[in-house]
Amino acid sequence: QQTALDATLNGSTIDIAGVGTTAALAFTGDASIADTDPSIDAASLIQSLVPDQAAAGASLLIAAGRFVNQGTILANGPAGSSFTVDVVPSGTGSAAVPGTFINDGTIMVDAGNTMTLAIAGGAALYNVGDIVVNGGSLLINAGHGALDGGDAPVAGQVQISGGGTVETNAGYAADLSGIIPNFAFTDASAGNTLKIDNIASFGGGIAGFGQHDTIDLGTSLAIAGLSYNAASSILSLANASGTILASVLLGGGFQTGSFAVTGGTADGFTIGTGADGDTILTTSAATNVYLNGGADWQTATAWSNGVPATSGVAFIGRGAHAPFTLTTGNTPVSIGAVAIASPLALLQITSATTAAPGMSHVFSGTLEVTGGNTLTAAGITAYGGSLQVDAGAVLDFTGHEVY
Repeated sequence: QQTALDATLNGSTIDIAGVGTTAALAFTGDASIADTDPSIDAASLIQSLVPDQAAAGASLLIAAGRFVNQGTILANGPAGSSFTVDVVPSGTGSAAVPGTFINDGTIMVDAGNTMTLAIAGGAALYNVGDIVVNGGSLLINAGHGALDGGDAPVAGQVQISGGGTVETNAGYAADLSGIIPNFAFTDASAGNTLKIDNIASFGGGIAGFGQHDTIDLGTSLAIAGLSYNAASSILSLANASGTILASVLLGGGFQTGSFAVTGGTADGFTIGTGADGDTILTTSAATNVYLNGGADWQTATAWSNGVPATSGVAFIGRGAHAPFTLTTGNTPVSIGAVAIASPLALLQITSATTAAPGMSHVFSGTLEVTGGNTLTAAGITAYGGSLQVDAGAVLDFTGHEVY
């Protein structure tokens, strides 16, 4: 076990990258590694940016046995750099320890960088923190025999922004219980992409899908019709005979009903074909708006990609560089859903506010319902942030189908 090594690493910045070779850092942890004794503490940083190294590099982090990240793991090397995280079991026989990678901190992939989370058989990723793909590319690759689907259902979230790409092959057996991971498009950048390699057993939810975003279904599907239920956020894709080919949990301001695909479009969705032959979904709906600084809700110039409407998602905080407070002002507010996407953001409900029919998310930061005011919401999932209901305030859930 690595307790003695932890004390040496805590509070440190560790640069790992090799040019012409792969620079590696290996951890082996047993059951003593925990939140109170993490592998990497909150003040620590592991990054692929090495001072005075201008060429693209290759980095490898090996997490054998139990590994707890409370700090930051950052793929930020020169353009073309790669960063692989191998999650593997350790030991054999009675000394065997399953590969358990608990991300209680931040994993980030910057533009020009690629990261692979390679999850071996007998191992799993438990993401209860933040994974942010800001212009880079992330592959979540669950190997044969990975535990709990590889990317375990523990309510983790992955943010896609800056034209970033996330590809995942994690899949879940029908009898696996938990809280689904969530993949969120968190800005209006062109090129934001989620590729699902295992659509038949994909168990994740998708939030913030809007104009300029792409969902790659990982295979070719002959889609002739689709149906959407705003109450459950379920999008079903069917062939010409009505057989359901795929279903995904997709939040957004789409119309409830069943629709035939005409000219490649239906209910604001466009069904196309990617360069690799996979079926892709895009949308003409520009219903999501973004804000990352202090203001009242009614300050139109504070928002990007339009102003809040009664449908769609209001994303708050992505790209913020300093703490800020957004209030809902003194007049009633209605929005399809809210999503707080930065630890620097505080959303204060200071007027009668409705967030429905979509599911709202507190990925990080704080949502506060202030005294004397009511937030009526279809449902709220708090992944890593805080939900605060002050004395005299009301939080009223209208109900959202459990998934």
